[in-house]
Amino acid sequence: MRSGHRRVLATLALAAVAGATVGCDREDRVQTALDDARIKMRAVAPGGGLSRPELRGTTFREVAQSLRAVTTDESATPGQVAAAQLMIASAESGLAAPKASETTTRLNQVSRLAGQIRSIAIERGAATSTATVLGSYDPGPEIGEIDRAIRDTQAELEIAREDAAAIKEKIESLREGGAAEVEEARGLRAAEADMRNEALGMDDIAAADLIADAARIGRQADSHEVAAATLETEAAMLEPEAAQLELRIEGLVAQATALNKARAGVGARAQVHSASAGAASERGTRYERELDTLVSELIELSRHVTTTAKEAAEAYDRAASSAARAAQDARKSARAASGKARHSAASMRLALAEHLLETGDLLGSLAQAQPPLSSARTLTAAAQRLTTDGLSQLQGALETFRTALSDLESAGAEEGLVSALNETIGNIERRLQDAGPGAPVAGEEGDSGDAGEDLPVEDPAGDVGADAGGVGGA
Repeated sequence: MRSGHRRVLATLALAAVAGATVGCDREDRVQTALDDARIKMRAVAPGGGLSRPELRGTTFREVAQSLRAVTTDESATPGQVAAAQLMIASAESGLAAPKASETTTRLNQVSRLAGQIRSIAIERGAATSTATVLGSYDPGPEIGEIDRAIRDTQAELEIAREDAAAIKEKIESLREGGAAEVEEARGLRAAEADMRNEALGMDDIAAADLIADAARIGRQADSHEVAAATLETEAAMLEPEAAQLELRIEGLVAQATALNKARAGVGARAQVHSASAGAASERGTRYERELDTLVSELIELSRHVTTTAKEAAEAYDRAASSAARAAQDARKSARAASGKARHSAASMRLALAEHLLETGDLLGSLAQAQPPLSSARTLTAAAQRLTTDGLSQLQGALETFRTALSDLESAGAEEGLVSALNETIGNIERRLQDAGPGAPVAGEEGDSGDAGEDLPVEDPAGDVGADAGGVGGA
């Protein structure tokens, strides 16, 4: 792995030296900057060899910084500026990956913590109820209800595991296909280089023919690289769904564990109910203290999730805006890159909205617990705030999804993707309508960033990293 990084760093260093030794002609300097950026972006592409996050981040920042100078260089042609803007968008997207990854990690932590809270809330409810109804306690109905819940939970868990296995298999298949495309492109690049070197020793006519053949092979390599990036993008777009399924499985496992524990507790209480009233009351008090501690942790963790998710979404917005600036000279490519970035931004906002709404529901349910928790009023206020913020993020996700759909449709996106986006938009609209008066309504338009102009050329900078996520500004 270290030798691989050294080879990539050597390649980047050679690119930098080559750029430094080029003549002072401004047009040459612009093209050199673009070529250097392409080399660096290939290094951070899937299979490019540069995988360490700190090196990837440095490379993305260097690319963005160098190409911003191209966009303001008066000697740059419109096509060169468009290529620079598209690669800047890719670099900005790549820089957002850490925030997106951190958000996913924290959402996993939230899921585990919420499972603990639900489990402890169940225990607390059981304990306090036991303390008040031990004298007339009949375990039969409660055991039957828990058994039904366990059966339902196990059934849901089996379905979730089957769905997770299917989507993981699809992701692996897409990435295997992408790796094959990368390998094919690598072979073509080597053949192209050999032919260009061979042409150096030929007469002009023979050399021209050989160089033309080399250029054709280069274009074939470009096609394979684009195909690899497309497959990786499709796989990456499935990752959030796979993550959500994993979260669902974790939640169901925690729920099943809690239900089994509750069932065992019911049986034990049925045997010792007359002597355990005091102990049950003490347990209820202890559980309440634990709930207070865990809820505080959950609220603090939710603040971090909100921060990182918003930063990631805003970073994707910036990437989309950079891509949209190429619209006049690279309409289709700009719309495709902008649409992908906005799709990622919308997905982050949707994930944040679901987190806020689910957390608000959890705190609201705790606030309604009987007997009431001492913190019930505080929990109610927190639940209302989280629900309000969640609906706001849901509206933001809706608007961004709409803009992403418009861009992707203009770029000629596949029917399956367009259909999926329309379905997602419809689901969000129904959720907002179900939220009732005061919630954003379907059909409202919001500020979701630059949508781009009506964009006919292919992406001159390639499609490397366009959907990876990114923090704008180096």
